[in-house]
This record gives sequence, C-alpha cells and structure tokens, in this order.
Amino acid sequence: MDHAERRRLVGRNTAEVVTDEELDGLLADDDPTVYIGY
Repeated sequence: MDHAERRRLVGRNTAEVVTDEELDGLLADDDPTVYIGY
C-alpha cells in the first residue's frame, strides 16, 4: 500500500488526528506505533 493510500485510510472516520506533518512522519515508518485512546 502506498503512502497516499495509507494516509487516506488513517484520516477517514476520525474526529481528531495528529498534524499532517506528524502523520507523514508516522507513516514513513513501516511499523508505526499508535495510541487508540480508549
């Protein structure tokens, strides 16, 4: 899956996400660490 597709999937159906720059940094990693918040 390419970077643009990953970014589109991450941003859909969300109320709040990190900044675009932070998201790009996270998606640059093949195995990003995330916090879901519930």
